[in-house]
Amino acid sequence: MEALANAGVPAAIVGASEESTLDDLDSLMDAEVKAANLPAVQRRVEIGMPGREALNRM
Repeated sequence: MEALANAGVPAAIVGASEESTLDDLDSLMDAEVKAANLPAVQRRVEIGMPGREALNRM
């Protein structure tokens, strides 16, 4: 993520909860944001938001 941030590219890491997995695109989009680089934060991406919402903001 640091290399992307240095290039000005927003990026976020999402993770599955204990009761779910990232088996398909829908589960990835519903997963919670665990980390975000500065360009993503500047676009109002926040830890804990759904991946779908983070992607819309990026």
